Amino acid sequence: MPSGAGTARPPLPQLVERADIQGLRGLAVLLVVLDHAGVPGLAGGYVGVDVFFVLSGYLISSILLREATVTGRVSLVGFYAKRARRILPAATVVLVTTAVAATLIVSFVRAELIRKDVLWSAFFAANIHFGDQGTDYFSADLPPSPVQHFWSLAVEEQFYLVWPVLLILVLTLGAGGLQSVRRRVPVLTAIVAALCLASLAWSIHLTSDAPVSAYFSTFARGWELGVGALLALFGHALTRVHRRVGAALGWIGLGAIVAAAVGYDARTAFPGWTALLPVLGTALVLVAGASGAPAGAARVLGVRPLRGLGDVSYSLYLWHWPMLVLAAAYAGHRLSLVESLVVVAVALAAAVATYHAVENPVRHARLLRLRPRRTLLLWPAAAGVVLACSVWTTAQIQQEQEAAAAGYRDVDLSLVPASERVPRTTSVAHNSVAEALDRATLDSPLPFPLAQDLTAIADDRWDGDRRCAAQPDDSSSAICPVGDPSATRSIVLLGDSHANMWLPALDRIGQRAGFQVVPIIKFGCSPVDIAIHDRDMGGFYRQCDEWRDWALDQVRALDPTVVVVGSATQTVYSFLAEDHETVLDEAAAMDAWQDGVGRLVGELATVTDEVRFLGDTVVLPDSPAECLSKHDATMASCTVPLSQSTQDINDRTELGLRGTAARFIRTTRLVCADLRCPMAVDGTVVFQDRQHITETYALTVTDALQRRLDLPS
Repeated sequence: MPSGAGTARPPLPQLVERADIQGLRGLAVLLVVLDHAGVPGLAGGYVGVDVFFVLSGYLISSILLREATVTGRVSLVGFYAKRARRILPAATVVLVTTAVAATLIVSFVRAELIRKDVLWSAFFAANIHFGDQGTDYFSADLPPSPVQHFWSLAVEEQFYLVWPVLLILVLTLGAGGLQSVRRRVPVLTAIVAALCLASLAWSIHLTSDAPVSAYFSTFARGWELGVGALLALFGHALTRVHRRVGAALGWIGLGAIVAAAVGYDARTAFPGWTALLPVLGTALVLVAGASGAPAGAARVLGVRPLRGLGDVSYSLYLWHWPMLVLAAAYAGHRLSLVESLVVVAVALAAAVATYHAVENPVRHARLLRLRPRRTLLLWPAAAGVVLACSVWTTAQIQQEQEAAAAGYRDVDLSLVPASERVPRTTSVAHNSVAEALDRATLDSPLPFPLAQDLTAIADDRWDGDRRCAAQPDDSSSAICPVGDPSATRSIVLLGDSHANMWLPALDRIGQRAGFQVVPIIKFGCSPVDIAIHDRDMGGFYRQCDEWRDWALDQVRALDPTVVVVGSATQTVYSFLAEDHETVLDEAAAMDAWQDGVGRLVGELATVTDEVRFLGDTVVLPDSPAECLSKHDATMASCTVPLSQSTQDINDRTELGLRGTAARFIRTTRLVCADLRCPMAVDGTVVFQDRQHITETYALTVTDALQRRLDLPS
């Protein structure tokens, strides 16, 4: 038989309008929106995004494959022009509106963070940006971004940078005619199937190893769009599915989607293998309706209300999340269910308006449809509009800061009544705090410009090698000495992040006084001998006990001159009884803490007589960056009382040291005075987040800390 001869292959089938697909879109967006609104029983509604991924992969691949197998080519210009008309108009309107509203409603630090989020979203890289943010242990205090949901659009657009090119390379490049293109479809199918399996395997691995990264990763999500592409590649086979078989598959698929939405929640390891349920469920629904004779679930999905939601699903998805987030910020509290549903209703109205006034007019504009190359200009035009909005936001923030700075300079401290003036001492650190408190008494404006960038305040911390501190899942870490590396004497800093926040000062002290400083740190784990319950760990914190044993072995091996201990003491941990099952009440937990302090110091006393225990500082009620950047913020509004609970737990720590040679250092005296704690002292931001002081402030009080440590000469 001559080369190239054989049975002629037909083109892949034309994509037809299906009411069940439009209804499935409506169901998907409904699940996402109701989940975000906090409707009980739908904590897994986020799987609606996975439904969208499969639908998108199927619909767009069907169009591209039809074009390739009918014409023998794929127009990248035409494809990206259609994408521009479809996604850019509504996305740009929502991004600009969100940025402007945030500038007017929220603190300028949060507005600045949102400005950056909007820029990442405008360039379809939001998933990379939010994935990086979410992997940071110290980012827990950050509120959700109103454009965080743009991560899914970023995943899609990154996928569609690769998929059309792959399709062209495999099907059309060097093809000898239309039949050659069609004969290559099985090859493309095999490649896509292999890539889907690789992506799924990576998703399962990454979900176990780094769940936040996996959630936002295009490589971990690509298989979901790939499943839709595979369905499109099997287009002819799908049309031959028997009506009764299709009806059964449809009900199974719809049940799988609903089961995931009802059965999953925030604790479900996702995406990974658990994403198979909504993804394959969506695939079954698509197979069920492909014959063109909808039955069963396809009929249910095709009802008018769901189809109507499907029509506006894109705009509703874009609008609902920023409205929920900004409404909560404006109200100053978490929205109730009723309030959230009211916001959702407003978002639906905005979606309908956007669909009719923005989406459809641009998508169906005759001039743009006939001039695809001109349509491509929508990409830089949309980016330009967002960039212009970004410049305006920056200007607004600068004006507000300049006004506050002028007011701060004009404050006359002599106006503080003598009876309310904080007494001064010989300590420079104390006197700086005292002046800040006197300014708070006068309700002084804040001292702009501050020494640190509030938008990056979470990064103002010891920035050592990540391997040098045990992360929450670790039971050990690398040993990385600082201070004076050539010194024969050493200081071990033992503890959690509340010990680690003093490391910048100890590093400098070590250099001055001739000590090697060895941090032995595990984030989220107290060195005090007490069982810890951690919800994120699913109960008893086994890795913490293992690390504690390892850490004490390291201390013995190092034989240090001094051991400095630091630990979080309240609000972070729930303490367990010795049976590791019963969560203790407050009084019992305080007793257990005191006893645990005594046992730890007893262990350390076998190594050295020089033990220093750092008391804990204050836990703020709000993010310091948020407080310091509110539109009406003053020194008074950003000064908090030293809570009685902090004083009580520090007292218990000191009692636990009684009868030992260990010394207690009340670190609250470095950040507070007169039972009050300012968030900014002499232009320096004191706190990095609600629990940790900044590296900058730790360095400013180095002298005071060194005197209190009273290291052996």
